[in-house]
Amino acid sequence: MDLPMRIGVLIGVFTVACGGAHAADDALPRLGRSGDFSLALPTLDDDGPATAGTTAGQWYLRTNFGVGGVQGSVAGATRANSGTDTARTFGVGVGYRFLPWLRGDITADYMLALTADRPLGVNSLHTGAVMANLYWDMFTIANITPYVGGGVGFGMANVRFKPFFAPAGWGQTDVGFAWNATAGVAWSFAQDWSLDVSYRYAAMGTQEFTTYTGVPYSIDDMATHQLRIGLRRTFN
Repeated sequence: MDLPMRIGVLIGVFTVACGGAHAADDALPRLGRSGDFSLALPTLDDDGPATAGTTAGQWYLRTNFGVGGVQGSVAGATRANSGTDTARTFGVGVGYRFLPWLRGDITADYMLALTADRPLGVNSLHTGAVMANLYWDMFTIANITPYVGGGVGFGMANVRFKPFFAPAGWGQTDVGFAWNATAGVAWSFAQDWSLDVSYRYAAMGTQEFTTYTGVPYSIDDMATHQLRIGLRRTFN
C-alpha cells in the first residue's frame, strides 16, 4: 500500500473513533457543567406502607370486645351470698384525628350482666356508658403506637331481680356522671386498619335504687375495670 492510501485509511479510522467517542459522551452525564451539582434536597417517592390513621383530618370507626368487673360498696341492702365477678363487654364508636398525635372519639359501651344469688331470687347488674374521649398517641415504632387517654360522659347502671318462684321480675335504672382513664397499644397491621388492645377504668359515682320491697339502697363509688381488644378502621 502506497503512502497516500495509508494516510487515507488512518484518517478514516480516526474519524470513526472520534464519532463513537462523541456518541458515548452524549449518552453519559457530563460532569462539571452548569446544573450538574445542587445543594437542594432530593425528591423521594414514599411508596412504602403507611401507618394507619396517623394523618390529621381522618375519621375512623371503632369496635371492641372484652371482659370487665364492677367494684363498689353497697349501702342499705344485704350483700349477696355469691355471684359472677366478671362479664363480657362490647362497644362501638366514631372518632376523628385532630393532629398526628391527638385524636378523639365518642363511644358507647355496655357490660353484660353480673349476677348475685339472693335468698328469694337472683339479682343482676348491667352497666353502660356513653363517653367523649381524647387520646395522646405517644410515638410509633414498627407500626406499634402506645397511647393514653381519658373521657367524660354518662354512666348507666341497671339492676334487676328475678324471683325463683314468680314469672315476673323487677328492675330499675340510674344514670349519672361518669369519667374514664385508659391506656393501650395500637398495631397498624394493614393500610387503614389497626388492632387495639387497652385497659379502661371508668368511675360512675353513686347509683341509687330501691329493692323490690321498697327499701332504698345505693352502690357507692361504683367503677368498672375492663380489658378490651378491638379494631379501628380509618377513612382517608
